[in-house]
Amino acid sequence: MHKYRYLKIVSLIQALLGLILAAMSFILVPVCPPMHGMHMSCFYTGILVTCSGIIILILAALNYFLQKDGWNKLIALVQIIIAALAYMIPSKIIPVAIGTNMQGHTRFIGLCMKPMPCWNSFRASSICLLLIVIIALVYLAMQYVMKKD
Repeated sequence: MHKYRYLKIVSLIQALLGLILAAMSFILVPVCPPMHGMHMSCFYTGILVTCSGIIILILAALNYFLQKDGWNKLIALVQIIIAALAYMIPSKIIPVAIGTNMQGHTRFIGLCMKPMPCWNSFRASSICLLLIVIIALVYLAMQYVMKKD
């Protein structure tokens, strides 16, 4: 098989993982529902994870249709960065403020304080993000190791 056939298969796997990630927070393993009419921090984590999944899906589609090694490598690196950010922001490794609460304290994207459904959602999306990073690294390795046919 040619190099690009293998790379297209990997791109399809990336696209599937991006689709799963996009559906994770609100369909497959939903985050917490609104409490007292307000969304909690985990709702915004769900939006971040969904947007990350959509972006990874789009980048995987670009990788599928492009056959330019430089661009394909760059897209794989961008996928790794997006997956890392989608993990680090809800973990508060990189804090991102979303406003203030009723007491005037800053609210950050993250999870609820006590175990709630959002914890399961974040665990599942973390596994999916890890798989996306691994597949993107495999894609990069294939770019460097395989010869053009």
